[in-house]
Amino acid sequence: MIFVLLAAGVVCLVAIGLWFGRVRPDAGPRPVVIVVDGSNVMHWGEGVPSSEVLCLVLAELQGKGFSPLVYFDANVGYKLQGRHMDVAELARVLRVAARQIVVVPSGTPADPYVIEEAITMGARVVSNDRFMDWRGQYPAIRGKGFLVKGDVRGAKVALRL
Repeated sequence: MIFVLLAAGVVCLVAIGLWFGRVRPDAGPRPVVIVVDGSNVMHWGEGVPSSEVLCLVLAELQGKGFSPLVYFDANVGYKLQGRHMDVAELARVLRVAARQIVVVPSGTPADPYVIEEAITMGARVVSNDRFMDWRGQYPAIRGKGFLVKGDVRGAKVALRL
């Protein structure tokens, strides 16, 4: 009897969720999180820090079904626009949600944050940095497929996924 009541309760909760749009059976797979070393990727292409290069790479990743989480050193605003930029402003410029941007504290390199986040989430890292200084502390860096390298030529993004 208790089992029947529990089953009926679950069916009711699912029906309510469907009715109010909280459970969508047709939602499809959720995007896979991928960690982006923004301080590295912004130098792709011509080697000069560029928000447009970042936008191209982020759009490419999103188009391939990824949800990028972008990490920056604290000086990102100075490199991109010669002044401080907060997370909200970076998100507007890069055309992503503010929750997808992380700026690490001043005086701290973003590398360990990037690596730790990727390891914690079981995600890959988009960067041309080989993180040689961190390989002893984070052996996962050496894992096949952990790093995704790439380049930008004009408006064309090439990622080695």
